[in-house]
Amino acid sequence: QCLTKLLKKFPTSISVIVLKGLYLEAIGNTSEALKYYSDILSMNESNIPISKRRIALLRSLGRTEEAVNELVKFLDIWYLDTEAWAELADIYFSFHLYKKASFCYSELLLLQPFSHLIHARYALVLYIQSFTEPDLLHIATKEYLRSIELYNNFLQGFCGLKQ
Repeated sequence: QCLTKLLKKFPTSISVIVLKGLYLEAIGNTSEALKYYSDILSMNESNIPISKRRIALLRSLGRTEEAVNELVKFLDIWYLDTEAWAELADIYFSFHLYKKASFCYSELLLLQPFSHLIHARYALVLYIQSFTEPDLLHIATKEYLRSIELYNNFLQGFCGLKQ
């Protein structure tokens, strides 16, 4: 009832449009939510919140391949979106596609060079890759050291060095 009033009063508000999609997801009507998001994107492809929400919904439904394809398309247009790069890196990492995850983290570091968390995550990916490509171990060590340099008491960085 409240959502209906909001949609009548603010029919073009992106926040209210996203809220309707979130409502559809919350009541468990995910197929209708996906269709709703697709309809909105067919009218306006540059709607970033709806694009991100659709990608997140695809991933939560286990349609990871579609989510990856959508993320790649999204990043072709919105290259500077760090959340999208991090999401894509996480998906690749979870599927053990370490070279692709490594690429995503290197792109993230170009956008956020002072993030100790990204340096540590990138170092972890490089460390795992170093089992098959030993020359990457040196780079992983440098990335762990950089994460510690950026945040002095960063335990994850120290643990990575200990490995």
